[in-house]
Amino acid sequence: MKLSIAMATYNGANFLRSQLDSLAAQTLLPDELVVSDDGSTDDTLVILQEFQKVAPFAMIIHQNPHRTGYVQNFLGTVSQCSGDVIAFCDQDDVWLPQKLDVVLKKMDRDRSALVVHTATLVDDGLEQTGGHLPHIVRSQTLPQGKASDGPMKSFPLGFCLVFRRDVAESALRRLKNYPESYAYYFGHEMPIYLTAKALGPVTYLSESLALYRRHGNNASRGAKPDSSWSRLTQGATAYQKFAEHQHVRANFLRWMAQNGQPDDLVSVFFRRLSTVSARHADLMENRAALYVQPTRRKKASALAGLLVRRGYGGRRHGGLGLKSLVKDLWNVIR
Repeated sequence: MKLSIAMATYNGANFLRSQLDSLAAQTLLPDELVVSDDGSTDDTLVILQEFQKVAPFAMIIHQNPHRTGYVQNFLGTVSQCSGDVIAFCDQDDVWLPQKLDVVLKKMDRDRSALVVHTATLVDDGLEQTGGHLPHIVRSQTLPQGKASDGPMKSFPLGFCLVFRRDVAESALRRLKNYPESYAYYFGHEMPIYLTAKALGPVTYLSESLALYRRHGNNASRGAKPDSSWSRLTQGATAYQKFAEHQHVRANFLRWMAQNGQPDDLVSVFFRRLSTVSARHADLMENRAALYVQPTRRKKASALAGLLVRRGYGGRRHGGLGLKSLVKDLWNVIR
């Protein structure tokens, strides 16, 4: 099974050497490293060319004729990879030596379409700052077509994703005219991740396999999940914002489905997820309205409306869940 690493670079000279060294130190070496540079004006290309001379694997360096932005740069890099399995790679992190070995063994054992692992948060000098992202509470493999994120409670950061070639090909076919608004919102990670869930299984690893360097100039910054107290004290503003996010997600999934064959596995999955997100958005808007009602009676009426609509059913059907019911009921009677 041939393994490719897809790295996108842009003015990454400050940290690039240590990342490249960590790739060369893998206990299971990749077959190729494919790099696309997006018009760097620092020493990035010099560093890449120097490493290419001593790399213990094949290395291909592409230079984009014009700036594309990091999302298109990553997607373009993936399209140039020849491996059966592809791993995203940022220019400023450090991979732990066992990363590829652990992921590939797990992928082979579970026949996974994609593996996502967590990483340790570090500062510029690789000193730990506390915590891990993505936030994966336990290792688990979810079957094909499972809508939920299972044990993952945060965004699936790109450099933590390793996926099969057929996942990449299916996603890239749908992203030929990727709208800038969606690209800004969902990046290069989510289309790959969601496509893998349709083709599945998807494996989540709670083991940290990389150092996620947070230096203030990261192209994308993963966010830690809300604390229990934060979720408990959320109100109308937070719920309205989440409803808006779910509307965007529903529209994006519908757009992805329309860009494939109507009856193929991925399109069917995306349409189902779109329906779930649209319902969740609608219910969350109703929930936000409950929290701005001026009287207990009006709050109770809004709660009753959500109950009639079975709004507190399971998340997999777009519902708010029973924990939300408890919190909303408390908001009414307190």
